[in-house]
Amino acid sequence: MKLLTKELIKKLPSLYATEDDEDPVVRVKLFHPLSSYTVYLIEYNPKIKIGFGLTTGLEKELGYFNLDELENINIMGFKMEVDLYFKETYLSNIINNL
Repeated sequence: MKLLTKELIKKLPSLYATEDDEDPVVRVKLFHPLSSYTVYLIEYNPKIKIGFGLTTGLEKELGYFNLDELENINIMGFKMEVDLYFKETYLSNIINNL
């Protein structure tokens, strides 16, 4: 199952496009319904399926991740999902509300 639609991919800047931004915009939120694992996506390269953003769960980490790995997470039959109600916001707003 693909997590990111063509429309979502179009919204995401390419990797390193926001590296000089003090407070980049988080454009997509991915989450697992049975855990606290959440990915706040800032940048993405669809050719290599690598994204950059904030991951939360046991720890908070800003870094890179492989979308194939996220799509293969399966806990008791539940997979990662896109938060359809998430509104784009600055990274600082996410961090301040965790």
